[in-house]
Amino acid sequence: MALIARFNDPKKEKDAAQHLKEYMGAEIVEINDSLLLTPVAERVKFCLDRLEKENLLQHGYDYIWIMLYLNEQNDNQLFFYSVKSYYKFIHDYMGHHKVAKVSTLSDYAKYKSGKFPNWTFSDPKADTTESMRRINLVKRFINIYYAIAA
Repeated sequence: MALIARFNDPKKEKDAAQHLKEYMGAEIVEINDSLLLTPVAERVKFCLDRLEKENLLQHGYDYIWIMLYLNEQNDNQLFFYSVKSYYKFIHDYMGHHKVAKVSTLSDYAKYKSGKFPNWTFSDPKADTTESMRRINLVKRFINIYYAIAA
């Protein structure tokens, strides 16, 4: 499987490829002037699309929980060196325009402590119900991710 990224502007296409390769380690292949993302990136896109369709991404900052989870994994299949690179990946290349701005994502990332699934949150919105919703969101992401791998 591969995700094909097509842009009307060849410069944007090259910039996107360079960004994905440099900041996320994506393997970029050019076929008929189209860019292909790795199967891992394609699976992440599928999962995010599904979470959005299921209305589980209730807030723009919910996307940060996925990044934090991915960065905790030891397999290094998809790692983001900064919230800004993750935002560009999600917003610009994956087309998820409901994602919060970089500053909001960064703020919420700071509220999380611990390792998944034992995360705790220190923000004012993080009562028990909200904390469980965030953890369950990531659990659903994991469920979808591995279901499509089978």
